[in-house]
Amino acid sequence: MRIRLETSGGARKNGGLQGMTADFAYDVRHGFRRLLKKRLFSAAVVLTLGISIGVNVAVFSLANRLLVSGLPYADSARLALAGGLPLVTFIRSPASFNDWKSDSYLLDDGALYAVGETTLLADPEPIALHVAHVTSNLFKILGTVPTVGRTFSPEEEDPKSAKVAMVSERLWRNQFGADKSISGKTLKLNNEDHTIIGVVPAIYGFPVGADVWTPTGHNLRAWARSHAVGSTVLVRMKPMATVAQVDAQQRGWLQNHQLLDQQTDHADAEALVQPLESQFIGELKWPVLLLIGAVALVLLIGCANVSNLIIVDSIMRDHEFAVRRAVGMTTGRFFRQLVAEQFLISMLGGFTGLVLAYCSLPYLKEYLPEKWPEFALVSIDARGFVFTLAVSMLVGGVVGLLPGCAVAKRLDTVALQIGGRGSEPPSRKRWREALVCAETGLAMVLLVLAALFIQTLRDLIAVDCGFRPGNVLVASVARRNANDRELAGSQAFYVEVLARLRSLEGVLAVGGVDYLPARDEIAILKDVRQIPAETDPSSLQVSARSVAPGYFEAMGIPLVAGREFSELDDRSHQQVVIVDQKLTDKLWSGLNPIGRRISLDSDVTAVVVGIVGAVRAQGPQSEPLLEMYRPLTQSSPPAVFNFVVRTSVTPTALASQVRSLIRSNDPNQPVEIATMESYLARKLKRPRGIAGLLGVLSGLGLLLAVVGISGLVSYSVTTRTREFGIRLALGESPMRLFLRAVSSGLRPVLPGVVLGCLLASAAAKLVQSELFGVKSTPAITLSVTAISLLCASALAGIFGGRRAASLDPMTALHEE
Repeated sequence: MRIRLETSGGARKNGGLQGMTADFAYDVRHGFRRLLKKRLFSAAVVLTLGISIGVNVAVFSLANRLLVSGLPYADSARLALAGGLPLVTFIRSPASFNDWKSDSYLLDDGALYAVGETTLLADPEPIALHVAHVTSNLFKILGTVPTVGRTFSPEEEDPKSAKVAMVSERLWRNQFGADKSISGKTLKLNNEDHTIIGVVPAIYGFPVGADVWTPTGHNLRAWARSHAVGSTVLVRMKPMATVAQVDAQQRGWLQNHQLLDQQTDHADAEALVQPLESQFIGELKWPVLLLIGAVALVLLIGCANVSNLIIVDSIMRDHEFAVRRAVGMTTGRFFRQLVAEQFLISMLGGFTGLVLAYCSLPYLKEYLPEKWPEFALVSIDARGFVFTLAVSMLVGGVVGLLPGCAVAKRLDTVALQIGGRGSEPPSRKRWREALVCAETGLAMVLLVLAALFIQTLRDLIAVDCGFRPGNVLVASVARRNANDRELAGSQAFYVEVLARLRSLEGVLAVGGVDYLPARDEIAILKDVRQIPAETDPSSLQVSARSVAPGYFEAMGIPLVAGREFSELDDRSHQQVVIVDQKLTDKLWSGLNPIGRRISLDSDVTAVVVGIVGAVRAQGPQSEPLLEMYRPLTQSSPPAVFNFVVRTSVTPTALASQVRSLIRSNDPNQPVEIATMESYLARKLKRPRGIAGLLGVLSGLGLLLAVVGISGLVSYSVTTRTREFGIRLALGESPMRLFLRAVSSGLRPVLPGVVLGCLLASAAAKLVQSELFGVKSTPAITLSVTAISLLCASALAGIFGGRRAASLDPMTALHEE
């Protein structure tokens, strides 16, 4: 040791930066040798830091593009969505669109868009694609640079010009093998040839989920039909304009054109203009922030654990420190050596965390919501490396500098000791117990949050959605954008397929519906009024679905009263409807609605022939809508139709037969096959992902807390070996020593659990909006979580204190 100190001191005599660099290099080598010598301690510290840093790096990669980088579009803060039915009603032609743009003085530009379905005729079978009809300036507003080719020109909006299209990068790679010479090739959409002019990069794709883009001028009728609901105009605001100002200007413009009620309260009315960012980030922001908070708690638990280990290690090195002090090592030199050691540990921990984060990314992606935007790819980029380095240095400072300062402060009071154990200062003991108390409390917070979200997921799964999804197969066909003649023939196509599906072996019931519950589609809304208006003359906005006979039986929707539809309910007979229980209670509370008449959009009169149970059409988290069902044969031919098949066998076993049967009627018809259970599972993917990730993080937090408690008890036994040896020699039983050791480790756990309960209750209030059916933190959840944590802590104490029960008094005293 003396030689090494002199060598280090000699290097320092050179002075300046060169000397400091030499000292630092020596200190790092010394720290590395020491880590190799104490492999168990080193592995515990590096692995604890690696887990703590790794989960933070993984979640940072999740939040990086979504919350940090922002939208990939040029000057995205000035992009917004303007829409609503009044505006869409006005914009029906290029002339009216140009009039609106010229009057919108706070806007630089605006582009129309609409999303529909189309069919790509390809080998070996046709493919259903999402098509976006856009004005030519959409990509200019977004600042999109195509991967290959070019964007639309204004002349290509003319319906008389040649049909052109742009394809998504996903379609380009999957269907065309990423062919860079794709420009000029033909794409056959709905039996019409389109010339491909460019490829839209994945991260710049807008609207979300589009596979193909075409100019609006080629399909104005489909444009008007697709724009009944939702925002349809992308705008770029002027540099100094705000969303609130543009919204107010749009309201004034609509009122001037008598498209908006003059009495509308601006404060209560829904915004007509919203930042584009809200469409991508809106509902994803809270879950990501929640995960950031959870991994921050894991990091704090890890820091507390490592600080405890370092404090214990520094106590065990008192003899070494005293020797170094005696041979002339200065306080500053000593402090720099400790900093170098902790720097090495934190960098190793950061590297381990980076590896763990990289390995966990594929599993992390499985927990992402279904609508996670393509531009927010989960990957570790340059920012991820910088974040890892910054967190590693921060953690190294937190877990190393504070214990190092405490040790350096004691250098003048450390005496040379023979054993070096059993003389822990009370201040450091209190510090260690405080750290255990803190990590126990933080682990309690994670466990309670995980329990609440698991309870939320359990309650959502148990919700009765009004139908029975088990053993139900759904075959969806999209005939949107077909011409009028093809669409008119679709109704006969649907009826024929339904009849053939009923003949399949293993089929119990067959029906069909245009807008399927538990999918993202919103059914057409109609104004419904009683005839005559006996109770309430006002009309109601009712969700209207077109269904085929057998639908309610196939879906498992109970018939409360009356009858279901039959083949006789066609256009040659009286218009009939079936209403749900909620609409019945709203229109005819306490009365029998069967046989009563209602007005549909003031132009159709229908007779109520049946009542069915209410359905949570948008998933378990939604409330039942006011629902009305019309016969398929008395409705306009739907462009999208879902065949619903209830089976006596596993639904997927019939998937190939159902697909072949539908395509035998129309070889060019793409078919999407799925089960109702899979659609419900998609609705639960977000709460399931949150519950799963919080469960993993709470498990890591509990593991780190248990390790810390076990280490505290083990160290307590080590430092009190002489005391325990004397107690054994004086006749105290090994069991009493064991209990004494365990109780010393559990002493800081109890206040930690109490602190954790208080913090968890406050945290639960912050995430209340994400919980389902949980109004406040249930006492039983806190109690069960606290008992579980105490039991885990007791097991950790038993594991750490078992050595006390096996001590031999003579051996213990001899070792001391």
